[in-house]
Amino acid sequence: VLIGKINFEKNTKIIFRDRVFEANTLNVTLNDPDQTNAEIYLSARSRVNDYDINLLVQGLATNPTIKLTSLPPLPERDIVSLLALGMTSASIDKNIESNQQQSN
Repeated sequence: VLIGKINFEKNTKIIFRDRVFEANTLNVTLNDPDQTNAEIYLSARSRVNDYDINLLVQGLATNPTIKLTSLPPLPERDIVSLLALGMTSASIDKNIESNQQQSN
């Protein structure tokens, strides 16, 4: 039976896919001794290419809300692309265009 709160130290490293994020805040709270569905609050940041990426995860472990933001600002789908593929959709489009022009 566990109940209580775990606070992690600032600058704890979190790995999201293959990207390392530095945690600003990471708290895990166990409110109900009969369940292991912890409440999570995570605020972290990473630098990918020329973008500062912020990751916010909050809510219950079984159904957390995840929000990604960046500076300079990108739509969330481009941030996901940047994290997964290392480039935004605009960069992918440019690469496709360049490859098509080289093929012609």
